Amino acid sequence: MYSIITSLMKIAEGFGATFHYNAPVKRVDTADGRATGVTLENGEQLRADVVIVNADLPYAYQELLPGDPDAPRMDRLKYTSSTLMFYWGVKGERTDKLLHHNVFLSDHVYEKSFAEIFHEQLLLTEPSSYIHAPVRTVPEFAPPDADALMVLVPTGHLDAARRQDFPELQARAKDWVFQRLARIGLHDLKERIVLEETLPPHLEPGQGRDLWPESQRHAGGVSAPAQPPQAV
Repeated sequence: MYSIITSLMKIAEGFGATFHYNAPVKRVDTADGRATGVTLENGEQLRADVVIVNADLPYAYQELLPGDPDAPRMDRLKYTSSTLMFYWGVKGERTDKLLHHNVFLSDHVYEKSFAEIFHEQLLLTEPSSYIHAPVRTVPEFAPPDADALMVLVPTGHLDAARRQDFPELQARAKDWVFQRLARIGLHDLKERIVLEETLPPHLEPGQGRDLWPESQRHAGGVSAPAQPPQAV
């Protein structure tokens, strides 16, 4: 799937676009209420007619636009859900019980699940989950005798006003995923995991994932940044 990124880059470069790598942005420069460019951490200034910020909304305003009058109200807004993420390297035969994309919905508590996520900022009593198994369409994504899985479990976003024990929620979410997979015949997956990385909602400051986190980082690179609820 990374070939999608490289292909888009080649097309953009064909139209004259220039990519700057390892160039963190210190701030978005403005004049008369409009963005005029960005200043990099090394002090270099890049002018632009249009600036698009692909970071979470709170981070963009509070870190890149600290002087903006909207920055202080970011903490008072309501945000969408966050996620607990698991990246697993699995040894042994690749199961045929998973497709490339797999969605497992909570049973019998559909409406309650929304209240737990959006009002209580917690993990669901019966968590839903999404499992990405890219080896199903890109075999070279893992060695021939192994598998690679990404698991996404929705949870509430960070909220300083509430007690949120994310290590406990993470352990509970992981156990629930194993139980759910056992119901489709994957009883030994837990024992076959040889590599695991986790991504909780809380990251170090400055990583642009401070309130929401279904962030830019789940497999495939497609996500919804921290944003207020959409009005319809």
